[in-house]
Amino acid sequence: MHCKIPEPKHPRLSKNPKFYSHKSNSAGLSYELALDLFESKLVWLKGPLPAGRPDLGIYQSALRQMIPAGKKAITDGGYNDKKDPKLSQPNSHDTEALRTFKARARMRQEAFHSRLKRFHCITDNFRHGIERHGVCFVAVSVICAYEMELVSPMWSV
Repeated sequence: MHCKIPEPKHPRLSKNPKFYSHKSNSAGLSYELALDLFESKLVWLKGPLPAGRPDLGIYQSALRQMIPAGKKAITDGGYNDKKDPKLSQPNSHDTEALRTFKARARMRQEAFHSRLKRFHCITDNFRHGIERHGVCFVAVSVICAYEMELVSPMWSV
């Protein structure tokens, strides 16, 4: 998930490519979130990181080591590593039932992102520094995770 921030200073360039978010076409911060497939729980949160870093690089630096052997993470096309046995991406050779299962899992993740985006500190251009953005993002994530667990659970995959 990408969040907008003001353009950080770069010593030579007018724009800092390290923070460029292709999703918002501006400077931003990136967060990696993971939901449990069978329970309404947020199980992973990583960030803030510069938005210029690809999703696969963020995954390989931390989340990959947290996934137990024999388990998989259902991802979108941004995690394009066909050789990684811990990633399950959209695949044209999947059965219809598996294709539907993966699509529902990805939609569930996007629905959680929508819950986060109700908060202005996530959707608006955040002007109070990267560290404070991280604190705000974690606070909003905890609120939404509690809401998901106690008030309004996500649909089953």
